Amino acid sequence: MTAILKAKGYAARCRAGYAPYIKEGVSLDHWITEYYDENQGRWIMIDADGFWKDSELSFNQYDIPRDRFDFAGPTWLDIRAGKTDGSKFIYADGLGTNSYKALLLYLFYDLNALMNQELTFSFVPYMWLHFNELTEEDYKEIDRVAILLCDPDENFDKLYEIWNVDKKWRLFCSPLAEKMIYGMAKLY
Repeated sequence: MTAILKAKGYAARCRAGYAPYIKEGVSLDHWITEYYDENQGRWIMIDADGFWKDSELSFNQYDIPRDRFDFAGPTWLDIRAGKTDGSKFIYADGLGTNSYKALLLYLFYDLNALMNQELTFSFVPYMWLHFNELTEEDYKEIDRVAILLCDPDENFDKLYEIWNVDKKWRLFCSPLAEKMIYGMAKLY
């Protein structure tokens, strides 16, 4: 949907996060599209992936209220602050990956999508592959990026600088190439 809107001349972007409206009781990893409506002066979120009847959702899937989608940045921070239960945020990898590890993946995806680098689920960041090795300093760095992702328009220049300068935020690999790419990541 994002590519179609861009091809038609609309300001559009993918966003990565979690959708609590897909399955009751959990929030599943999901991508949505935002396009900028000049007349309303705002980004409008749409979910072109599902085909819900009006009675199945309490909102319009072509103008999703911002509180109905769990963006990765604020959700990461809410889990860190103990405001929400991380176990309900599930990455559909078939392994039941949830909480911090699930959100970390979508922080990377959301940052890269905002930089016009939409990625498929088959690419994962090296930091995610080595999640159990993260230090408290790594968590603090992730927190800083999550804070910026809470308002990507206001913080775009800072996000761009991180993406452009700190290569680990855009170093992705296929799990099949993990060893080769992880070795390259140590260079940064």
